[in-house]
Amino acid sequence: MNRTRLSFGIVLVLVGAVWALQGLNVGFVPESAMTGQTTWVVLGSLAVLAGLGLIWWSRLPSKVSDKNQ
Repeated sequence: MNRTRLSFGIVLVLVGAVWALQGLNVGFVPESAMTGQTTWVVLGSLAVLAGLGLIWWSRLPSKVSDKNQ
């Protein structure tokens, strides 16, 4: 389960960063519908924060697995 959280967290950070950069017009596709849109900056930033939260959560020791060992 921790690997799943870590994987989703990493993907969410990367996707959120792309969204935020597109919204800031630092994007990878100059004529995208996302380019220069504040909405994507906000959504991307939230996705990055959620991804970092998942990464942090995946690094915590699991109490269930400690009892099984």
